[in-house]
Amino acid sequence: MEIYTDFQNTCNHWQKFTPGDKHVPLTIRRQRLHNDGVLLAFDGFTTPEQVGRFRNQILYIIKEDAAELPEGEYYFHELVGLAVVDETGSVLG
Repeated sequence: MEIYTDFQNTCNHWQKFTPGDKHVPLTIRRQRLHNDGVLLAFDGFTTPEQVGRFRNQILYIIKEDAAELPEGEYYFHELVGLAVVDETGSVLG
């Protein structure tokens, strides 16, 4: 797994992920660093071929497991759909 988070130091406490668009819950059984990423083993999967269907998909954490952000910082999903306005109140997009 390649890591695209600013919270890599908190990855060790995440135990559940949901891959891709179907969001099938996966529970981590074991993990270890490998090159620039992490190798994961999931409960219920015993071979690389079984988890191969999740290859090249984004793994999402459960929202409730997300770290709290400092005031004024937001997760991407919290910004989707919001209007952007300038200082005068004109809608930019």
